[in-house]
Amino acid sequence: MGAHYILAAARAAGFEIDELDYEDGTLGYDVELCSVHHCTDWPWLADAPRRAPVRLVGGHVMANNPRPGLRYGDAFCVGEGESWIAAALQALADGGAAKDLTRLPGTLVPALWDGRRIAPNEERPLPRHAPYLNRSAQRHARTWYLELARGCPFACQYCELGWSVRYRPQDTGYLLSALEQIDRGQSSHVSLFAPDEASHRGYPQILQKIHDLGLVTQFGSMRLDQIMRRQDLPFKRNMLIRVGLDGLTEESRKRVGRDLRDDDVVEYMRWMADRGHVSFKFFMIFGFPWEAYRDFEAWELLMDRILTLPRKQSAKLRIKFTPFIPQPSTPLSDAEPIYDERMVERILGWFHRKLRPRSVPGWYVESEGLMSARSHAEQILLTRGDEGVIDEWRGLGYRRLVRPEKSWRPKSRDGLRKYRHRP
Repeated sequence: MGAHYILAAARAAGFEIDELDYEDGTLGYDVELCSVHHCTDWPWLADAPRRAPVRLVGGHVMANNPRPGLRYGDAFCVGEGESWIAAALQALADGGAAKDLTRLPGTLVPALWDGRRIAPNEERPLPRHAPYLNRSAQRHARTWYLELARGCPFACQYCELGWSVRYRPQDTGYLLSALEQIDRGQSSHVSLFAPDEASHRGYPQILQKIHDLGLVTQFGSMRLDQIMRRQDLPFKRNMLIRVGLDGLTEESRKRVGRDLRDDDVVEYMRWMADRGHVSFKFFMIFGFPWEAYRDFEAWELLMDRILTLPRKQSAKLRIKFTPFIPQPSTPLSDAEPIYDERMVERILGWFHRKLRPRSVPGWYVESEGLMSARSHAEQILLTRGDEGVIDEWRGLGYRRLVRPEKSWRPKSRDGLRKYRHRP
């Protein structure tokens, strides 16, 4: 989404912009714009052929750790870039060089950088982008995208979102008018973007407007405590609500800045179930340095309380476990990353035992995948690395670009035997 906004801002400033795929070897441009959305995009940037004498690089990870890409770009936008890209392209069009862009806020020029943190550029006020329709792609429905806010209002100890750029919500009146611009003839689906949708003051009105216009929003990412604090959100019963639990135990959640008790989680699930909600998702992080193998027992007890809640209609609970990856811009940046194979086996065994509900109607549990040890090590390397990390990445045998891992979805009972629980 951010790359789309950058292209729109550059075009609005009068520059002619072409969108090229990685495989497209077209040369002869004046400036090349590259977006690095995730740390696993660094190898792509290193391998991408140069199409212009000046390469400008941006993307979310610049505010976290730009060092892995410094050998592969001439100037980097740290932070947000709609006004930055217009000013940078104009400076180059006027005869300036990449090193001259250091006068722009949030600019890192590798040849001149002294290693100190570059304060991220922040767009103020937030640009009022019209809804845009994503390009059709395999297994991805045509969907309108609308941005609710930037930054995050919370500062969880493990997450870079709350430590990179400040929280700024978009104006509610504008968002309501933007929803009216959506052409339902092209798509009736709309996705709202913000680290936490429920933190936006106007979210109830925005969600109700979506319903009133006959639009559909299929999922939302929110904090459980924000939902329960408000209790005024007009959810559709089949809307997928994604919340993060962020730790196996109450103590672990408290240590990362989420004072979320087990009772709070159970009450949330009971409250939603009483309103007929049928689609849930938990994001789980495991592998914190202080975590013990027995901590999973506390999580099992919590889930037993949830999975015995009475239902009038069956519901699905999706759970995605992710091993902890220390982020450079956070208080846990120096924590030792751990990929606990025993914990992984225990998680997979738990999914095997909970695939079907104890009674019908009941709760259906589904795993949304679990990162492999190889992928975990690869992402740690690329997240925390310096200017030589791509060479190290290649030297360790990572000869391919990282691809999303397939969800762990066993096809038969025989395929589950090796994941049976071991005490």
